[in-house]
Amino acid sequence: MTKAKQPTTGEKATEAKATDASPGTQPYTVLFGYECPKTQHWIEKGATVHLLPCEACFLLLSNKIVLSGELKENSDA
Repeated sequence: MTKAKQPTTGEKATEAKATDASPGTQPYTVLFGYECPKTQHWIEKGATVHLLPCEACFLLLSNKIVLSGELKENSDA
């Protein structure tokens, strides 16, 4: 009998989840650092994260993130 391989849950594995694009996610630019409620690690200012719209709702309302394209459009005005 062989043992099933255990999934790794290190910091690099959790960072990859926040920054990798998955179906249905949108890229957001972080304006102010925040702590991820799922993984308990900090996302720094300037990072690009890929989130589902339901995950991004509170962060958008609290001005922690902005859609990546909106940041460039607002700086041109």
